[in-house]
Amino acid sequence: MLFLSILNFCKWWWLWWILPAILGWFLGRQMMMKWKRRTEELEQEVKDLKAKISGLEEDLDACRKRGDQLESDLERERKAHADLQRRFSSLQGKYNDLETEHTILKTKEAKMEVKETPPPIAEIKSTPTIETKSTPPPPIQQAAGIVAGTAGSGKWAKLKTDNLQIIEGIGPKMNAVLNENGISSWSVLAEAGIDQLKDILNKYGDKYKIIDPSDWSRQARYAAKGDWDGLMKHQSDDGSPSKARNLLIKLGIIDEKA
Repeated sequence: MLFLSILNFCKWWWLWWILPAILGWFLGRQMMMKWKRRTEELEQEVKDLKAKISGLEEDLDACRKRGDQLESDLERERKAHADLQRRFSSLQGKYNDLETEHTILKTKEAKMEVKETPPPIAEIKSTPTIETKSTPPPPIQQAAGIVAGTAGSGKWAKLKTDNLQIIEGIGPKMNAVLNENGISSWSVLAEAGIDQLKDILNKYGDKYKIIDPSDWSRQARYAAKGDWDGLMKHQSDDGSPSKARNLLIKLGIIDEKA
């Protein structure tokens, strides 16, 4: 009996070896499938991350382009702002010029009213007539059809050297501001630097800070030298009427047709 049992065991011994082999193969296959799925999942995550990074890079490029566009727009707006400031300064100067013309007209009207008012009859007294020889005014030089002369002599006596309003950009109020700060004549203004003039304007608030005085000294040098032709040409280079010419016409120093 024992012999038969041993014989049967020896006959089927190979089953004891194949069953563990099959079990090992099955478990190994399961582990391989698990790791394969995990690898595919990781590969998919890598693809998703690459796609996300690509999208972020595109967004970054778009942001950079938008930033460049905004910088360009900002630079354009700055130029427009500077242009508006220049235009405002020009308009402020024209406004000051109109104030000057208005003041001159009021002064002339007041003088005309005084001349037209007859004196009281009781005060009229006969005075002996004294014959005097009229002295002709000093000759006035002419340059390129424009009268030139020195303030304070002959017809030019009407034009005072402290009349800074002959300068474009300077009206009655600005004339008073400059006088308050020691600039009371063309020669003094001609020697004033741009920084000095800006320091004066800055003391009177924002309304004066935006005014551009960079050309005042140059105009004053023309006036101080009596170079009215040069001053009028300089003031009309931008196509606008010359303020000096209008003032000289109103004072009767030069003819409007000159």
